[in-house]
Amino acid sequence: MSRINTKTMILILTLVSLLSILVSAIILYPTGLPTGSTSAFLPVFFRLGAAAAVAVLSYSFFVKKSKYAKVFVLFLIFLALICQLVFLLTFARPVYTDTGYVMTMAGRLVDGVHEWYQYFYIYPNNVNVVIWWSLLFKPLSLIGITNYFGIYPWIQMLMLDLGIFYLHRSLKKINDQTSNIFLLVTLFYAPIFFYAIFPYNDVVAVSLIMVVIGSFIRFQMALRGKNQIVQGLIMMLALALAVSIRQNSIIILIALLATIIFTKSFSKKAKTLLVLGGVLFTLFGTLGFNQLQKNAGFISKPDLVTPSVRYVNMSWNPNTHGQIDGPDSFLYSGLPKKERTEKINAELKHRIKILGVKGSVIHLWKKIAFMFSLGLSNQDMGGLQVKPPLLKYEWQAGELTEFLGNIFQPFYILVLSVSSFFIFYVLKNREKLDSFVFNTVIFSSYSIVGVFTFHILFWEVRDRYAMPMFPFLLLLAAMGIKLLSDKSQESVNLPHVKLISWKTISVLSGILLLLSMITSYSHSQQPTGRGGAVYTSGFSMYTEGQKELANIKAHSRYQTDSFELASPANTLYLNFSKLSKAEAKDLSVKLINKTTGSIKNLKVENKEMAYLDSYKPGKYQLLIVNNGNFKLQTPILQQVETKNIQGPQVSENGRVTTGLNAIFSFADNVRTKWITLSVFILLHAFFLIALIFGVLRINNYKKRQ
Repeated sequence: MSRINTKTMILILTLVSLLSILVSAIILYPTGLPTGSTSAFLPVFFRLGAAAAVAVLSYSFFVKKSKYAKVFVLFLIFLALICQLVFLLTFARPVYTDTGYVMTMAGRLVDGVHEWYQYFYIYPNNVNVVIWWSLLFKPLSLIGITNYFGIYPWIQMLMLDLGIFYLHRSLKKINDQTSNIFLLVTLFYAPIFFYAIFPYNDVVAVSLIMVVIGSFIRFQMALRGKNQIVQGLIMMLALALAVSIRQNSIIILIALLATIIFTKSFSKKAKTLLVLGGVLFTLFGTLGFNQLQKNAGFISKPDLVTPSVRYVNMSWNPNTHGQIDGPDSFLYSGLPKKERTEKINAELKHRIKILGVKGSVIHLWKKIAFMFSLGLSNQDMGGLQVKPPLLKYEWQAGELTEFLGNIFQPFYILVLSVSSFFIFYVLKNREKLDSFVFNTVIFSSYSIVGVFTFHILFWEVRDRYAMPMFPFLLLLAAMGIKLLSDKSQESVNLPHVKLISWKTISVLSGILLLLSMITSYSHSQQPTGRGGAVYTSGFSMYTEGQKELANIKAHSRYQTDSFELASPANTLYLNFSKLSKAEAKDLSVKLINKTTGSIKNLKVENKEMAYLDSYKPGKYQLLIVNNGNFKLQTPILQQVETKNIQGPQVSENGRVTTGLNAIFSFADNVRTKWITLSVFILLHAFFLIALIFGVLRINNYKKRQ
């Protein structure tokens, strides 16, 4: 097959991938259930109508150029950075399960504790994430900053913005307008910066991928060999680091190497050096992190490592949509690795046989829906907290997330639409593109197809796993918007050049939004329960066999430092499930309201307890007393052996003991509607106003012609 045919094929596959995602974004839900059956995300009429409204508004800015365009761009950049600042100051996500293990272990390494949790021997792919954060946190510990939960979001957001601005500056070498469009779209692209509060290195990897793309562009446009060497080094170093700290970045490495190999404009010498550099830098990065692992006391235990086929098998579970599944996660976990692998392989073959051809196609479609149907990634945002004054009650955090999801979905649809349009344009007009632009498009295509096919065909799905393709998707969107802007000008200046009538789109948008209000209203007003995480201290570890539990010594008192509830709560959760009935009688627990001085005696039973009451904003303390003659262990108290704990410090008999972590949480649980009436009206009014504003701008411009 010729190189041209190879590039044509990858462009066609990219178009198919983008159109598949686009269809899912328009009509589907992540659970694959019927329209309206999942939460408060509005269905197809709203999505299409709102997307059309935004398209009309955008068109109004294309046809009517403002002499204050540069000032407007600077204002939008400033506004985007303010939005990020507000986000960092008001949004938080408590760490638990994977992220909890990562942050706790990073703190342990900084404090000199090199005994690794069993979790990391089962999932060693997360060890480098720990190493990364421990290296960043160590300097902070030297200046007395030991609680890193409030620091890492700022580090990730800073890295993200540096990556965005680096790629923005690189794109200026191609086209200034494309560069500005990319900058604005990416700075406001919520699915990326939302994960600044998720310490799993997804955002870090995305920022490094943007550096890779930027240096790829600069490498092609460098006039001197020295500049090419510098850009080649930056490109390969950034990608090697991305692969080391977030292993799914290997897809981008393969995409880059494929682009280099099949690119005519690179000399054989450049191809050889780049391919060797990519492989060697990645190898050195892997070996370097392996040495850092050994220095940190981690020695892999191959018999405990989760077999890779477990993820493939889980992705083909006919009873799910290819996402992570509890029973599947621990399928045959009691067996030796070799035997477990064999049994899981047999299970995988059985599942594919049961699905058959038709069932497999339906299952793949369900996987696409689960991973790509919603633009605002939220599957890993359980327990999201939004601080006052942005919200008064934490239960509103879920409602706010869904509101933002509804606001963002039309923009997501437009990004996919414009990217698809641009790929189609490249297929038809590749000779009109400069080689460095075409090569960048091919790199983007390999990356998008790689991420899409890997997860849809082979791996488990999750919306967060799509993040490595976001820089490429937004880059294609920026190029597509620039192309549409040029064609909009042609349609104004040259009457024979026609685009789809903006009047037709405007009418359709208005009709679809009105239909959405009529058809979605009934479901939106149905009652549902919502819960908000007001305060979370620590998390339960599920792989340690209770080794993490602290001894609650006989005749001893354990008291937390003061902690603050920033908003009201109505439920306190404590877990005494490891106690016997006799032990439960020896344990007394009190909640002290430091603001009012009141004390609440909490009943202790050998189970998970939920204490329903009105907990007003203010400062509190938790007091745990063992009145018996024997030590006790229960999930209410852990010893994590680091000062980096999520929650208040705990003192034992009046002395602060490093690493003691009381495990409890406050929640605000209410019965409400899927979408409150005011929010329902606001969602539709927002896009109707955008539509009307766009129509007025276009009419005003047409009259002046």
